[in-house]
Amino acid sequence: MPDAQCNMRDIGYIAAHFGAKAPDPAKIPPYDPKWAPGCYGYGGCDVAGDRKVDMRDIGFAAAHFGHKNVP
Repeated sequence: MPDAQCNMRDIGYIAAHFGAKAPDPAKIPPYDPKWAPGCYGYGGCDVAGDRKVDMRDIGFAAAHFGHKNVP
């Protein structure tokens, strides 16, 4: 969540998208409904950047729980 702080809102957002995978044009349908816009990249729930939302992403958020992004 774009509030510059890692808290339960972020972990809940990642958990809501758990199991999501990036679109794959080789599959029918190519789009996973859990892979919403904003899942990948800065501020998204795929914090590991491996194009899937799994325990690695939740673990990263848990390890940084309470941290604040100070400009």
